[in-house]
Amino acid sequence: PVWSKYIAAINGDPLHFSNIIVLKNEDLVGYLTTILTPPFYGEIFCLSANGDLKWRTVLNTGAFSLSDFKKAIIQSKNGNIIIADGIKKLTDASSDADLHFVALNSTDGSFVWDKSYQYSDASVPDITSASELPTGDLSFQTVSANSLKEINIITDNVGNIKKTVSTYLPNKTTTLIDAKADNISGDQSILMNTNDNKPVLVQIDK
Repeated sequence: PVWSKYIAAINGDPLHFSNIIVLKNEDLVGYLTTILTPPFYGEIFCLSANGDLKWRTVLNTGAFSLSDFKKAIIQSKNGNIIIADGIKKLTDASSDADLHFVALNSTDGSFVWDKSYQYSDASVPDITSASELPTGDLSFQTVSANSLKEINIITDNVGNIKKTVSTYLPNKTTTLIDAKADNISGDQSILMNTNDNKPVLVQIDK
C-alpha cells in the first residue's frame, strides 16, 4: 500500500467502517460507528490525500446507529459534507427512532447545521443514499420497516423537510438497493429487490 492509517476509538470500543468518500480536494472523509457496547456514537473523520488526519467529529452520542449498513455521505456544491443516518436514543428502547441530517464544514469538521425528525417506527431506519438536486435541495432515501416501502425525503439546503414521496409495489415486499438523483433534472432512479428476488428499477420525477 502507499500508506495505511489506524484510527483509535475515543472510548476504546471497536469501530465499524460504514462509508468513505473522496472530496473535491482529494481529502478522504469516512463514517465510523461503535458496534458492541454503549455508549454508542458515530464519528466522521477526514484524512488528507497522503493519509494525515485533519479532523474528527463525534456524532450521535448515546444513540444507537444502524452500523451494519452504508451511511449516506455526500459533498454539496458549496463544499459542506452532508451526512444522513437513522438513530435511536438508548434512554428509551420503546421510543420512535430519529432521522438525523447533518452538515459539516469540510475544512475543520465543525457543525454547519444539525436536524433530527421523529421516524414513525420503533425500528432504526436505514438511510442508504443522498443526493443534491439542481435546486440545491437535498434528497435522502430510506425504507419504512413497517410497510417495506422506499421513502424519498426532500429537504431544503439546510435540512428542513419539504416533502416525502413513497414508492411500493402492490403485493410485494421490497428491499431498497440504491437510489440516485439526476444532477440536471432532479428525477430519482430507485433500484429495489422484491421478496422473490427480482430487481425493479423505478423512475420518479422531481
